[in-house]
Amino acid sequence: MMKRITALSAALALALSLTACGGPAAPSSQSEDPAPGSQGETVRAFGDTVTTEDGLFTFTPTFGGFAPEVGNWPDENYLTPDGTAVDSNPFKAEEEKTIMWFSADVEYIGDSTENETFSYAFTVVYDGDYEFTSDPYNCSYTEDPAGGEWEQGSDSTTMTFEPLSSKTMRLARFCIEVPQQLETDTEAPLQVIFTLNGTEYVYQIR
Repeated sequence: MMKRITALSAALALALSLTACGGPAAPSSQSEDPAPGSQGETVRAFGDTVTTEDGLFTFTPTFGGFAPEVGNWPDENYLTPDGTAVDSNPFKAEEEKTIMWFSADVEYIGDSTENETFSYAFTVVYDGDYEFTSDPYNCSYTEDPAGGEWEQGSDSTTMTFEPLSSKTMRLARFCIEVPQQLETDTEAPLQVIFTLNGTEYVYQIR
């Protein structure tokens, strides 16, 4: 009888010893670090449409590309490489620089009984660290995308939409002079942050 009790005691002691040492590790509840560059913001592709937080406007940008110069005469090719260019900066890039150009469709989708204002600006972010902020004067829009008169940007770049007007669509164009490395370094991340009515929207070029 004593032998049985001794054997059971030894087995129990061994089991307690294994438990204390842990045996197989229990699954950890700690999550992995976020992926590089993940800051919680939504990153969109050019061509994606966003609706402003007030629900009044949609914004659909298109990335044009890079060019040594863009037109600065307000015609249908304004702020594009197909337009008429002169020597005045930023429409003709300086040495070791190039011009990025964009366009965007802005549509008023609200039903306000008062004038409503859409404000816009943008910043180019290269390799996650280098920021290039647009000059408002390099942003313009037309009320007639088929070939209307262009409104130049000002210190505060805005569009005003009137209630009950049939002119609910605008075509906006932007350009910014940046170092040529943003074009030639095709491996580094390149983003554009549009600020629309005070809210930032991130778009990825690469």
